[in-house]
Amino acid sequence: MAARRHLGPLQRAPGPRTGSALLVVLVMLGMIAVLAAVVGRVVGGTARDLSTSVASERAFVAARAGLELAGLMLRSGELEMLGAGTRTVALDGATVTIDVVNERGRIDLNGAPEELFAGLFRALGEEGERADAIAARIIDWRDPDDEVRAGGAEVGAYRGSGLAAPRNGPFVHPLELGSVLDVPPALVQRALPYVTVGNPFGLVDPFVADAVVLQALPGTSASRIDSFLEERQTGLPDSELAVVQLGASDEYVSQDPAPGWRATITVTPTRGRPRRFVALLVDREDDTRPYRVLYMLDEVLAGDGP
Repeated sequence: MAARRHLGPLQRAPGPRTGSALLVVLVMLGMIAVLAAVVGRVVGGTARDLSTSVASERAFVAARAGLELAGLMLRSGELEMLGAGTRTVALDGATVTIDVVNERGRIDLNGAPEELFAGLFRALGEEGERADAIAARIIDWRDPDDEVRAGGAEVGAYRGSGLAAPRNGPFVHPLELGSVLDVPPALVQRALPYVTVGNPFGLVDPFVADAVVLQALPGTSASRIDSFLEERQTGLPDSELAVVQLGASDEYVSQDPAPGWRATITVTPTRGRPRRFVALLVDREDDTRPYRVLYMLDEVLAGDGP
């Protein structure tokens, strides 16, 4: 007969319960590993979010400092003659560049006459009748009455369009051009470099205006504009004669500075992407404040870094 092996109290033969316990332990270890990986990702993402938030806040603080410097440039009088100026400073580990230019080279949404808008949208590629209609709708949107001008649009035309009714008051930002009936976003984007709300006199300075704005001036032509731009680049001895040669009427042009100044502030950190802030400042001699900020926008620019 085979001898039986005696198992003491500390030596138990493995049974089904022991195997089940081992399986539970393995499952729990697996769950812990998964949980640790999830926690690691969450913590890592939170750290990145926090880092991005701090970088964004530092960029905004630097831009605000650049805005104050732009205001100082206005008050110092250094921009009066040229109508533009640039400063670059180092601040908190970043390079801050401030470009300030007067808005008298742009067409004002609140002050310009209908003919300038019609000319602008023709220069941007719109057909004659459509350009005229857009110009009329801009005037109808801002004027205080509900009378519809030829080709224009008032409250009734906006019903069912998905747009709010015309304000019958001034534009507060050039992006509001998209609130005008039948002005699509793509056309707004094309027009933005040439319009403003900081030149309420409505007249354009041809000596600082872009070629597209010059095309908007009634009486000009492509050949006259090319000749004018060539002479403008080399310096014009007689500004009045140059305007006559350009063909623009006196009722649309002026060399007087506008109260609005565009400040473009570029913040370039040592590491990370640069950011650009665009602000519209208004400088009025009769104002108790050094300057007023009508609006300020920012955007991330292409560059190295996360």
